[in-house]
Amino acid sequence: MDSTAGSLKLLNFGLVHHFASNKCFLLAIVNVYIFTILFDFCCFYLS
Repeated sequence: MDSTAGSLKLLNFGLVHHFASNKCFLLAIVNVYIFTILFDFCCFYLS
């Protein structure tokens, strides 16, 4: 794992841990991740 990915992973973990009590915020983060993955998947296979 390179340092940039490691930093992002650590940052994401920190944010999730900080906002873990806010279920709506957590759900929004999950939705964004899922949307991003699906969007990348579609762009990759439909291009």
